[in-house]
Amino acid sequence: LLSLVVMASYVQAVFEAVPLVLVVGPPGSGKSELAAAMVETSANGVVVNGQTSPATAIRLVDAARGKEADFSELVQMLKTSYKRSTALKEWTDPRIFAVRRLNFFGIKVVTNTQGTDEILGSRMFGVRTRRLPKGGKRGADLPPEELSRLRDDLHVWGMEAASQLHAIYRERYARHTRCLDEIAAPLRAIADLLGSGELKARLERALEVQEGLSRLPTSDLDVVEMAAKELVRQGYRDQVAVAHLILEAKRLVGATWGKEREGDIPRWMQPRWVG
Repeated sequence: LLSLVVMASYVQAVFEAVPLVLVVGPPGSGKSELAAAMVETSANGVVVNGQTSPATAIRLVDAARGKEADFSELVQMLKTSYKRSTALKEWTDPRIFAVRRLNFFGIKVVTNTQGTDEILGSRMFGVRTRRLPKGGKRGADLPPEELSRLRDDLHVWGMEAASQLHAIYRERYARHTRCLDEIAAPLRAIADLLGSGELKARLERALEVQEGLSRLPTSDLDVVEMAAKELVRQGYRDQVAVAHLILEAKRLVGATWGKEREGDIPRWMQPRWVG
């Protein structure tokens, strides 16, 4: 799934909508490394880290200087940036009193520990990360010369394939009724162009996983509500112990959900608050 997202970054101009990627996991589980690896292999990738202000993030994505913006505005722009027709935004530069236009369209990878809201999440492929088990080893990085050669090859492929890819996309995948199909369309078009039955089958399996993913919780209350509904579904309808509710929540979202640091105890794990 992510390999095809990287490939799509080299030809995203031929699509009307592209996927966003949400990487969710506890601290130290490789979220930033995964995002950096995608940036290194993608076309014109840039890292915007947690210390970057929303206004700077917007300027980086647009490659222009912009006005100050709050986080809610950045989230709103993310929600509309996956689709070409909604990704343009006009604003007034207060320094020169001129109206400028930001183009926020394109593939983006977002990492955090808690997920996102339902609307933004519907535009995203979700990837969950976990810490390596004890004794586990991470894969080796590509040598710089191989990484450079890979990007060159992908640029050449993109230039050669763009016209044919656009035709496949318009003919087979431009019409859809669900957001998941809309953001999957570029990947399906690339898989069709490459002509590998194995690749197409693997992509469809990956999309089935996305189909089955429940909405990632966005708050402690969401976690408790999710656990309570699951216990009711299992048949616990008369009474449920607080400890049972917490254990079920831990099973659903993992023991590290909502932790920014190792020693944190999020509210959904505190018996008094849950009670």
